Order: sequence, then C-alpha cells, then structure tokens
Amino acid sequence: LGTSVKVHWSLVLMYQALGQALLGFCGLFASGHCWAKLSAPLMAVALTFGALSFTGQVLMTYGMQHEKSAIATVVHQSLSAICAFIWQGIFMPAVGIGLSTVMGFSTIFTGLLVALVGKGLRETAAAAPPAGYAKLDAR
Repeated sequence: LGTSVKVHWSLVLMYQALGQALLGFCGLFASGHCWAKLSAPLMAVALTFGALSFTGQVLMTYGMQHEKSAIATVVHQSLSAICAFIWQGIFMPAVGIGLSTVMGFSTIFTGLLVALVGKGLRETAAAAPPAGYAKLDAR
C-alpha cells in the first residue's frame, strides 16, 4: 500500500478500525449521549451489519490496491451514489424518489458502465495480438 512506505493492507484496516472506534467513543461523549445496553436481537443486527460493513471495507481496500487508481476511484465513487439511491428506496419509501434523483443516478450509473466497458475493451485489446501480424514458428 502506498508508494513511499510498503505495508500490508490488513495493517491499514486495523489502524482504520482503531481510529473509527476511538472517534466513535469521542463522538458519543462529545454529543452528550451515554453508553446504552442493546437487547439481544438489536445486538445481533448491529453485529451482522458491522460484519457486513467490515467485509465491504476489506474487499474495497483489497480491490483498490490491485487496480489502477483512476478506474478504482471511479468505481468507488459511483458505488457510493448507487448504494445511496438503493438505500433511499428501501429505508425511506414514504419520501419517494424524485425525477432529479433518478436522473442523477442514471448519469452516475452510465458513467460507471462506460468506465467498466472501456476497461474491459482495453484489457481484451492488450491480450490479443495486433491485427496484421502472423505468429511465426520458431524452427
């Protein structure tokens, strides 16, 4: 990870998790709230979503390291907006989704598709030999 210092990606995730935990506690107390005990079902939901979030963060970090930064940034930014659109429809159905939201989603999703199709075409072209060249046998 990085160009100056080489560290394993799991170390980066550990420091990120520690920082988020510390900032979470600081935010809890700075906002004037106190620690509350969760019921067993609510604790199960919290742990499930925490595990899913951690898995998503691990996969995104791993993928960003193994991809060129430009395409990885486009995918990362596009996925955030796409997930926000989906979550809005699921968790706030009473609010409704306006035309401008649909148009914004369509624009972002189209940009993501263009970037991914372009990447696929570039990789396919790089793997294929140039047209007009014949493979010679080494005799």
